[in-house]
Amino acid sequence: MARTSCFQSAVGSLALLLCGCASKAPAIESDAAKDSRRALACTLPSPCVNSADSDALGPLRYAGTTVQALTLLRATLAEFPEAQILSIDNLSLEAVFTTAVGFRDLVSFRIDAQAQRIH
Repeated sequence: MARTSCFQSAVGSLALLLCGCASKAPAIESDAAKDSRRALACTLPSPCVNSADSDALGPLRYAGTTVQALTLLRATLAEFPEAQILSIDNLSLEAVFTTAVGFRDLVSFRIDAQAQRIH
């Protein structure tokens, strides 16, 4: 239970951080899972955060299998009404977080199975 709370706090912190650097995006089309990057493309430069290439944000740690990590990530995101999952595969998940004023952030979670990290 403590591990779940820690994981939820980490995802919550990540969501909060990303909401602070939101950019206005066009409405998501019905095929958003396939074209999510294009649908949310910014016309102005915007800040990006990447735990794989930066020390600014650390990856989320997990214990267990990648299936368990993805299940826990999905359950945690389900607790955020502002999060909409766009696509899921074996080692990744993409979601859009929408702020109260309509700004959107595309968040891509990538599982590193060897290091047991979610970037």
